[in-house]
Amino acid sequence: MHLGVDRAAGACRPRVIVWDISKARQPRRLFSLRRPNVPGWHSASFTWDGRVILMGWEPGGGSEPECEVDDPAGERTVFFFRATDGRRLGRWVLLRTQSAQENCSIHNYNMMSVAGRYIGVAGNFQAGTSVFRFTDTRAAQELAFSDPPPLVPVQTGGSWSSYWYNGDVYENDITEGLNIYEFARVPADVVMLEHLNPQTQEQSL
Repeated sequence: MHLGVDRAAGACRPRVIVWDISKARQPRRLFSLRRPNVPGWHSASFTWDGRVILMGWEPGGGSEPECEVDDPAGERTVFFFRATDGRRLGRWVLLRTQSAQENCSIHNYNMMSVAGRYIGVAGNFQAGTSVFRFTDTRAAQELAFSDPPPLVPVQTGGSWSSYWYNGDVYENDITEGLNIYEFARVPADVVMLEHLNPQTQEQSL
């Protein structure tokens, strides 16, 4: 949900649904969309200017190793759609493939609070945490990551969610608890926030 631009996006099954919420008691459906080979969606977020929607899904339910080298790239992908009409703009693919012992999918994420650029932070279960830039939505690239070794004994674990907040990345790890990472390449014009709910962006930048 993005209160700064009065939009909400639903990661629904089988479609993404986007609403105008300028009248909170009477939300108006704007459009819906589907992608081939994506049976249902799991996570949604907006860029801070409200122009792009990030959408991801959870193949294997988060407990299966869906980031192996022979898995389709679409299983470890965040898709970018234009927020006004759902046109696909590009995608980011996790290129660091994982072993058959590591549960993995792109799970929960949010955006670095900086105007004019698009930088996302994602939790990927046992593929760890990724920071990726997609200001050019057709040429997204990973800027930084953590990728710990497979858990022993084999078990479900890793980063359930990773969120950016005021200079650091907060990772909720299933087996370790809270990990906090410093991102060394923070833009000088990053906006510090008084508080943050990753599911509700309260302003636009």
